[in-house]
Amino acid sequence: MVLFTSWAKSLFSATINGLIVLGCFVGIFVIQNRNIDKSQKKLSAEDYKKLVKDEKTHLSFLSHVPSMGLNNIIADRGYLRFIQYFGDIPARDITGYGLLPQYYRLLVDKDPRFTDALSKLDVVTSLFGGQPETSACFLGQALSKIPKKFITSIPPYYLWRAKGNNELLFAGNVDAAEESYRHSIEWAQAYND
Repeated sequence: MVLFTSWAKSLFSATINGLIVLGCFVGIFVIQNRNIDKSQKKLSAEDYKKLVKDEKTHLSFLSHVPSMGLNNIIADRGYLRFIQYFGDIPARDITGYGLLPQYYRLLVDKDPRFTDALSKLDVVTSLFGGQPETSACFLGQALSKIPKKFITSIPPYYLWRAKGNNELLFAGNVDAAEESYRHSIEWAQAYND
């Protein structure tokens, strides 16, 4: 009798757990199905402009929210939002790339050591946003806040080189580019690669 009740309890428990898992899958399916229906309708130019306005408000909020020592998490969120913004080609064809400097400013202010994101924002702000001077300025601000050597996927001396490229190729400022390239060489010597 004891064996039967133990077996019945485990069967009942497994059934309840199975129903909970099934309920979760049904809930996910319903939520995703609603989102799929929304993404299939075509957005108008006014809809895209409203989305850009909303994103600008969100970026302003992220810039002014108290970080409580979690600046890197705010920077990560900003970077993920940048990827979504930049990757929405139909929206960018209509509204352009006007928010790139705000994303860049957010990352420089919140986490200047996020060199991977800064290198990507440098390229898109210079080439797609058409603002190489702004990009060089933000890189300069970020580089003033980071050490010469630290472990990261993109060493900071690459940022000095990118700053020099912006100054030389787009702004025509040979003296500033020369200074940036010198910093790049100096900082690269701290690495073994």
